[in-house]
Amino acid sequence: MVFFIILSVLCCFYCVPERFQGYVLNALTKDKIAFYIINFIIWFIPFMIIPLPYNNKNIYFEFGFLLTTCYILSCYMSSRIQGHNSVARYFTEYDAKIKEPLTLIALCLVLIYVGHNMINIVLDTYITYKFLEYYTISELVIKVWMMIIGNTFLSILFLQLYKALRGKLES
Repeated sequence: MVFFIILSVLCCFYCVPERFQGYVLNALTKDKIAFYIINFIIWFIPFMIIPLPYNNKNIYFEFGFLLTTCYILSCYMSSRIQGHNSVARYFTEYDAKIKEPLTLIALCLVLIYVGHNMINIVLDTYITYKFLEYYTISELVIKVWMMIIGNTFLSILFLQLYKALRGKLES
């Protein structure tokens, strides 16, 4: 388990492009540290929930390698989306609307809903991986891509919520 954590965090540092949020990669800013922590938490919680009902160690470790690969890809995709000029411009234009109380409440509700669904998708992907002889490989690939895209969306929303709350607390 510790191996997956260390491998995921180290690979995450190499996946982020240099122009993430307009900062240089050498300078670790608050946004980057929050980005790494948020991505780690989003992938760590479903991975820790899996052994509670299902505890086959060999399949669990193989699935851990699959999750580590998905984590790296999701981290890269969300950093590329966040660093894209049009997306960054959109978030700066609507920064005041994101900080409104109703928007924050709606964002929290969306995060709870998507987070709950992502835990279900990860568990379903684990079951598909565990009983692969009963499923087709295309089902596994579809579920893995759903997991990657969903967690990319979730990490972007979490980072925007963090920025909005940080701005709310600082002002």
